[in-house]
Amino acid sequence: MKPVLPLLQEQAGWREEADLVRYFIDIAYRSILAVICGLPVLVTIIYQHAQPLHLALWLLLFGLVEWRLWWVIRRFRAADLHPGSVFQHYTAVRDCLLANCLLWGASIWVMDSHQLDDPYHLLLLLWLTGIFALLCIMMAACRDIHALFFATFWAYPLCSLLVHGQRLELMILAGLLLYLVAQWRFLGRFHRTLFDTVKLRHANQSMMENLVELHVQAAVKRERLQQQQRELTEAIAERQRLLECDALTGCYNQRALRRQLDAHAAASSRQRPRMGAGDAGSGSFQAGE
Repeated sequence: MKPVLPLLQEQAGWREEADLVRYFIDIAYRSILAVICGLPVLVTIIYQHAQPLHLALWLLLFGLVEWRLWWVIRRFRAADLHPGSVFQHYTAVRDCLLANCLLWGASIWVMDSHQLDDPYHLLLLLWLTGIFALLCIMMAACRDIHALFFATFWAYPLCSLLVHGQRLELMILAGLLLYLVAQWRFLGRFHRTLFDTVKLRHANQSMMENLVELHVQAAVKRERLQQQQRELTEAIAERQRLLECDALTGCYNQRALRRQLDAHAAASSRQRPRMGAGDAGSGSFQAGE
């Protein structure tokens, strides 16, 4: 498959797609342990009906693909990736996941394909449907693999039902096709929801960064304004000092002395009536005696 980096970088919102790829790979990494734990359940279901050679070959291929998937995801998570280089590492993970989906769909090949009327075939189809639903949730983040995912997972099961199926199996086939159409519509809408969520998160981050920048700018301007106010206060005080003091001796000039004398005269005139009232009171007291 050709790299998806040039194609996606030409599209709007490729940074959001890069974030979705990261989320998708994190989910894939966490799902490996669950797959390994669930695999014995599938083997238990088909063990009595499977051909040993087919089962051993399928398990060998599945184990190799899971190991390869774990290795490439570890490399992806260990690298400090710029959004522009995410897609270059993503292609290896994508190919491993598609091979994994192909093997899940081919698990029906492990059974005897000429005995499709056995109940355990229906149980296996239900098992595959459940696995497919979980993989749909996991792969919804990456829209470039939706069609390939559907084809690789259901190619062999649907062909097997179509070629060897009886009436009941053909009815199941019709139901599966309707289910696939519903899942396809779900994937498209769910990917759009994820994309809008990431886009909104980016917008919130950008808004928070702008708010922090505005707060820093406001703090700088407030500090500058306070500095200017201090400088203005000092300049006014210095101007007042120069107006009232002689530049050579530093003593008060005529204007300052006159202002001081006027202030003392006003204070003296305010105190004089109170002093007169006090003297009159003391004179009355002496007269009474």
